[in-house]
Amino acid sequence: MSMLYSALPEPQGLYDPGNEADSCGVAMVVDIQGRRSHSIVADGLVALEHLEHRGAAGAEATSGDGAGILIQLPVALLGEVVDFPLPDPTSDGANTFAAGICFLPQDRAARENACETVEAIAVEEGSRSARLA
Repeated sequence: MSMLYSALPEPQGLYDPGNEADSCGVAMVVDIQGRRSHSIVADGLVALEHLEHRGAAGAEATSGDGAGILIQLPVALLGEVVDFPLPDPTSDGANTFAAGICFLPQDRAARENACETVEAIAVEEGSRSARLA
């Protein structure tokens, strides 16, 4: 059976075309069993490349709007490079943690101020802060 590009299939099973809505710019690549693999990351990057039409690039090719991929934290790797114990990622969710990347100023005083600001916001949002660098 062939469909027009903009046509929706008839209702079937749990699918109801009445629930459809535009969501240009969304792609998901997952392993429903939660298994980690490089192929998931590779497929996610391919999906991201196919979202260029949504404006995921800025005025110049070297910047963007923050579009990217979200991956599980490499807990074992992080555990090898920090000098404090990390929460067990398989726990009931009571001990969760996050990691982030910040582009910081080169000036030492400005960098220190930026780190303090990020830590203060994390604490304000209910997180405990542990600076790595």
